[in-house]
Amino acid sequence: EIPLRLVGSEMCIRDSCIFIDVGTCLKIFALDRSGAMLGGAIAPGPRLSFEALSGKTASLPLIGAEPVGKMIGTNSPDSMRAGVIGGIACMIDGMIERYEEELGEKATIVATGGYASLIAPLCRRELIVDPDLVLEGLHIIYKKNQKK
Repeated sequence: EIPLRLVGSEMCIRDSCIFIDVGTCLKIFALDRSGAMLGGAIAPGPRLSFEALSGKTASLPLIGAEPVGKMIGTNSPDSMRAGVIGGIACMIDGMIERYEEELGEKATIVATGGYASLIAPLCRRELIVDPDLVLEGLHIIYKKNQKK
């Protein structure tokens, strides 16, 4: 119920929804037309991926997430960004495709989290980006509990 209100979009009331939280971890959840949570998937997000590349290899530096200009990087940092940021965008596209196969219909796609704005432009599907969705949800829960 809460995510449907947070998006403020009638599409989510009529359609199935896929919510993508791109933070330290990548979390992808599916909701059916009634708003029931069907389940989801969890994978490493950009920060964990960059830390793993830097911490578990001998020569790759720890870099920050920045926009990816080209998918074929010409130096280590650009190649790492293409692999991590571009790779996560490709994973999101693939997961959306598979989720919709399981749902049996196209879904409204909502992305949130600190890296959503960075990754959404690389995705082939249109994502409704709301970076503060989780905080808005927590605020609604807080307000509901204050009434009691």
